[in-house]
Amino acid sequence: MSTIKTWLTGKTRDAPDDIDASDIIPEEQPLDRDKEGKVLYKQDILSYLDAELERRRAERQPLELQWQLNLNFYAGNQNCDINLTTGEVEQYGAPQEWMSHETFNYVAPLIDTRMAHLQKISYLMTVTPRTNDLDDMDKASVSTSILRYKQDTTDFKTSIINAISWAEITGTCFYLSWWDLMSGDYVDKAQQLHEGDIEWGLLTAYEVYPESIYKQEMREQRSMMIDRVMTVDEIYDLYGIMVEGETVDVACITPEIGAGGYGYESSVLAISHREVENAKHVVTYFERPSRLYKNGRMAIKIGEDLLYYGNLPYNDIPIISLKSKEMPGQFFGRSAIQDLIPLQRAYNRIKNDLHDAIGVTAIGGMIAQEGSIDADEYAEHWAEPGGIVTYRRGFEKPTIRQTTEIPSAIRDEIQQLRNDMEYMSGVSQLMLTGSAPTGIKSGIAISELKDTDNTRMSLTGEELRESIRKLGVLWLGIYKRYAKGYRVLNITGMNAISSAVVWSTEDINSYDIEFETENELKTSEEAQQEAFLAAFNMGLFTDDEGKIPQKFKARALELMKIGNYSEIMSEHTLHVQRAKREFTFMQKGILPEISELDNHDIHIDEHTKDALQYDFELYKKRNPQYAEFFIAHIREHQAAKKQEQAENLIDQLQQMGQAQQPSPLNT
Repeated sequence: MSTIKTWLTGKTRDAPDDIDASDIIPEEQPLDRDKEGKVLYKQDILSYLDAELERRRAERQPLELQWQLNLNFYAGNQNCDINLTTGEVEQYGAPQEWMSHETFNYVAPLIDTRMAHLQKISYLMTVTPRTNDLDDMDKASVSTSILRYKQDTTDFKTSIINAISWAEITGTCFYLSWWDLMSGDYVDKAQQLHEGDIEWGLLTAYEVYPESIYKQEMREQRSMMIDRVMTVDEIYDLYGIMVEGETVDVACITPEIGAGGYGYESSVLAISHREVENAKHVVTYFERPSRLYKNGRMAIKIGEDLLYYGNLPYNDIPIISLKSKEMPGQFFGRSAIQDLIPLQRAYNRIKNDLHDAIGVTAIGGMIAQEGSIDADEYAEHWAEPGGIVTYRRGFEKPTIRQTTEIPSAIRDEIQQLRNDMEYMSGVSQLMLTGSAPTGIKSGIAISELKDTDNTRMSLTGEELRESIRKLGVLWLGIYKRYAKGYRVLNITGMNAISSAVVWSTEDINSYDIEFETENELKTSEEAQQEAFLAAFNMGLFTDDEGKIPQKFKARALELMKIGNYSEIMSEHTLHVQRAKREFTFMQKGILPEISELDNHDIHIDEHTKDALQYDFELYKKRNPQYAEFFIAHIREHQAAKKQEQAENLIDQLQQMGQAQQPSPLNT
């Protein structure tokens, strides 16, 4: 197997003489044919990739400038704008040297608040069965274990946080997945053979070039290109080949000096360029299956050399997009920063004007006839405590200029701009600072404001959840295609009891994925807490005897955030855990036994719930004898409970009889 095929599997499409592409493709090797039947060689493919990348880069350039502007405003460098003539983001100074030219970054806290709320969303995926057949239910359970194992064993949460950050700043982020034969457990350690596994990572909007920026959905794109700068070590780790590196220029965020007004200088973060040593441009081309290319196409270009050309190794392009906000007719999403930029500019201008006005009011000025004073001496000394300003004889005495009070409309406009920015970002003052806006005092109004905030944020939250769902579908498809033989997932469950899930590609037959929980931005934790406590107070959780089961009490204490609630309910919790351990042991072929310390009510309740799950039906189908033993175990608990009740009744009757007997002292 060639080196590149340790990462990707594929062959050239109907190449003349049936010659496959190798790691380093010779110039004279025929690779393909075009629509007219002309033979394509290595240089033809390289020329096509270069021309196509340049076309896509030119088409995307206005969007890229907007992304740079967004990032500058988020980082605090807000005295800049896009120059359409030069095609660059350029800095601009104050109209006059004496004017304040500071930035008052209100974009960053608004976007940080959005990111923080989006990170509340959970992404625990569940595969629903294709049919109601028990076998399909079993396979769906296995597929669910595969996805959750992949989420647990990769840095999933951190990757999602990074994806949210890029999507909020540029409007779009992407997930790239691939099959890596050098991952997974060893099949033959001596020969360094692995069973292979899925690897995945993030792509920023800067690295992705669609066929057209005017095709909104990924499925509408016939092809996609990725251009990344990688060091030679990264190239070797990913592709297994050594290449000669060079110096590559890349964009980055670096500190720059900007004018602050009144002669001050301020340091701001801005987009600039830096040189990466010992690196190469790596261009990857994906083309989905079509009439001409029934298996699709894929090409990898490192520097100026073609590393791979052949079939697309997957059923579809393995890229999933995440958008902060959908834009009709646009492939890339829109960032909330783009809507905030005009308001932030106005906010900065008015704040600077206000500070200039305060300076004029505090320091004031003088009115003097031309030539009556030394302007330099005046500028340097007149406002000093005890300072003396001389004027020439024969001229009128200089007078202090009268200043007017700063209009309240300026302060009102500043507050209005803040309100407008909060509204445009979908973040209210309540979400941003935790305090209700002025004039809102009632609990109902505050609750409605929370719901409004969450509803607006939930639009981006749904985009995020949908991208994760598509990622899960992609993973199942790649596993279905490339996983060979039987595999074992070591999963740790309740009470640190590990279990092994043995699966093969036959267990993947459903791609219908749902999430374990609702979107937390639609139904907040506070709303769930209020609903539970309201039902609790209404007595909806009481049993037939009018008592509230311990499990509901434990849940109420947990939602009320009472400290050490786990210690309060420790005995009940331990009984629940013991009951669940018994079910786990039964699944492993270890039959549980009743203990005199068991709380039979809890064991009967937990075992009955386990026996009513469809997982138990599947287990019963595979191991009917052990399943029957478990049912018998429940009957033993029921019999033991009746025995305890009978003994308690006898004790009560005996105590009542003793109480009714006459005392010897009264005889």
